[in-house]
Order: sequence, then C-alpha cells, then structure tokens
Amino acid sequence: MAESSKPKAPGSTKRPQHPAYPSEREILIDRQLAEAMNSPGWRNLKGKGHKLDLDPPPGVPPDMVMANKIMEDANVQPSWLEDRTALLTKIQARREQWQRQFRQLDHSHPHAAQLRKAWTNQVHRDVEKLNREIRNLNLALPLWRLEVVPLRPEDEIAEASTTTSDD
Repeated sequence: MAESSKPKAPGSTKRPQHPAYPSEREILIDRQLAEAMNSPGWRNLKGKGHKLDLDPPPGVPPDMVMANKIMEDANVQPSWLEDRTALLTKIQARREQWQRQFRQLDHSHPHAAQLRKAWTNQVHRDVEKLNREIRNLNLALPLWRLEVVPLRPEDEIAEASTTTSDD
C-alpha cells in the first residue's frame, strides 16, 4: 500500500513511540512531579502519614461525593447548611429575648395579667414566623436527619417563664 499523498498538518510530526521509551510529555511530567515533591509544600501535606479513606461516606449519593470533597477541601459549607446554622442561631437569640422580656415584666403592676397576655401573644406570633422559616428550610434539606423540629408556643412560653438567668 502506498502512503497517502495528503499534506500533513503543520506541527504534526508525530512518530510512533516505542512503549519502552518515555515520550517528551512523560519526561516533562516526571520532571514537574520531582520538582513538586522536593518543594516545602509537599513535605507538610495535610494528613501525611495517615491512611487514605477511599470509601465513600455512607448515605451520600455517589454524584455528591466529589462535590462534597471539593467543598470540604475549600472549607466551604453548602448554602442549606449555612441557612440551617443561621436559623438555629436566630431561634436561640429569640428564646433569650423571650426570657429577658418575661423577666422585665412587672408582675406587681395592676395590669400584669394584660402585660403577660400581650407577651404571650407576641411569643405566639414569633413562633409562627419561625415555624414558617423552619418549614421552608426543612424542604431544602437533603438529609432528613438535619431537619429542624418546629417550635411549640406552649413549650417556649413555659421555658421562657421558668428559666432564671443571672444577667
């Protein structure tokens, strides 16, 4: 068979490479790896000397394993986890606010019952708003184990009115 008479593209001077001899590319890669291994950063790698855990975490879908690893290495949390943390912080702050407000109620005031009823109604409204946020967050969570339990106004009122704190 005669060789094709097609003109060769510029720069296509490839010749068959014998498997026993490294290509120029392989030589370059080996040189770069050797330089990297001799650098100070290579000597102080995170987890050096520890066994690599190559098993995927249980309960994580296979398509999310790599994404989670990249985010973990970059020290970034998923937005839904940041939202969950922010909501839990908000709930705790609101509970502390209810406790302060209850302690500030003047129980000797002639209209103490009305003041307490107004405070109770405010707690109910606050709990209703927080529960809407909890519902919205729970719909976005990929893992049911991270679900935030909705608040019960009666429990929150009882907790705020019985908790004493030395502020």
